[in-house]
Amino acid sequence: MTLVVVEDVVSRRDFGVIFSARVADMSDDQHGERLRVRANRVAMIGEPAKGETWRIEGERKATPWGLQIEATHATRTLPTGKLIRDFLANHVAGIGHDRATRLWLAYETDLPQIQDEGDVDAIADVIAPDRPVLAPRLAAACVSAWREAAGETRLVEWLGAIGVDDLQIARRLFAILGDHAVERLAANPWSLVALMPWSKVDALGMKLLREANAALVDAAPQRLVGAVDASIKDLIGTGATVIADEDLRVRLGAALRTSATNPVVSEAVHLGNACGALVRYGDRWRAPGCASMEQAIEERLSSMAAGGEHPFPTEADMHHAIRDFERRHGSLHAEQRAAVLKVMVDSLACIQGGAGVGKTYATRAVCDLWEQAGGTVLLAALAGKAALRLSGATGRLARTLFRTLKEIDEREARGHGAASTPDEPAVPSSAPLAEITSTTLVIVDEASMVDLGTMYGLLRRMPAGAPAAHRRPSPAPSGGLRPCLS
Repeated sequence: MTLVVVEDVVSRRDFGVIFSARVADMSDDQHGERLRVRANRVAMIGEPAKGETWRIEGERKATPWGLQIEATHATRTLPTGKLIRDFLANHVAGIGHDRATRLWLAYETDLPQIQDEGDVDAIADVIAPDRPVLAPRLAAACVSAWREAAGETRLVEWLGAIGVDDLQIARRLFAILGDHAVERLAANPWSLVALMPWSKVDALGMKLLREANAALVDAAPQRLVGAVDASIKDLIGTGATVIADEDLRVRLGAALRTSATNPVVSEAVHLGNACGALVRYGDRWRAPGCASMEQAIEERLSSMAAGGEHPFPTEADMHHAIRDFERRHGSLHAEQRAAVLKVMVDSLACIQGGAGVGKTYATRAVCDLWEQAGGTVLLAALAGKAALRLSGATGRLARTLFRTLKEIDEREARGHGAASTPDEPAVPSSAPLAEITSTTLVIVDEASMVDLGTMYGLLRRMPAGAPAAHRRPSPAPSGGLRPCLS
């Protein structure tokens, strides 16, 4: 028997596989030496992949290609158990990585069965043999946590067996797919593309389909749709949400390791469109999730821009309030005054201008006037430093957008009596949480820099009637302060 690590798959055919490897058995005189392995399908269990460790039985021979083994039997080594160890260490108080590792070393692949059977004595003997009182309690907690998360533990075990040992990926998959995660991933491993690089997902998917003796692995519908998902994922990563048909085909060709004109690429586009992985946009394509958010944002902003009245009883009252602000804080120049009036009158407005033209001072005026009229103001910025600057300039608390959305959600949860989670500790009842009502003016600093998901999340949390004002720098720094509808 020779223990080897696969370095590259040289040939893969229906009848067998040839792969290059290096000897990994420390007890072997040829440890570290490179060789080739030829194995017929009948002699193998599984499909070799780069980086895996395999046990090979067969005679070594010198060939024109170097040392070679004609395998009579070939199997993967046992999984490392990293995922199982991480799961126990993170889910069971008092276990930790040392005790979880001790369990794995004692039982290896029998550990899941021991957990399922609830063999508390066997687990206690390994966890803390010198702590007769503590050990059974830890073992019982271990079994309880394992059983309560039965679906997740099945997923952890399955992922570990196929070489995926990232616990965060396992958790996210279970949150998305639930108790049937293993079945759904086994049927379509390319659905992992949302969480892993395409190259790894594609290699894994093709390996699993080959092991299942599936036909036409390269053109499997799951693979083609997965390539579409990966291409759209990469597109969104560039900051774009629309792609030309020709560019999409180039991306798909690269993902499928073929030319953009190959019929399989056209089939991928067809399937992607049919199952909703693509949305047609004239002669271009849109990312479906982004398209939904963009449409929702467009409709909401259009609705906001169409209505709205200024908060003062009469226009004369509003002009009087502006003059009162100027007496207390200093004059506004004509462009600042026009910008302030625009924000006070319209439900949706944008203050735009280059550096030093007075955007911040106009924003302070808007805050004072809005609060004077009986409303509340919510200030938000993308980054913490920007929020601090905005707080200092306006004399009011400005939050990051991330914090703003979290606080709004927590306020709603607390209003419904929901308890806080360990990841989101409760805020003391005396601490003011962000809130948006129909009389709240929401001011977003540098709104043009806000990403699609965050803007969608903000608008989704704004009740009907809540106005918004945006501050953004002008692309022409020499320009003045200009009020405009966003």
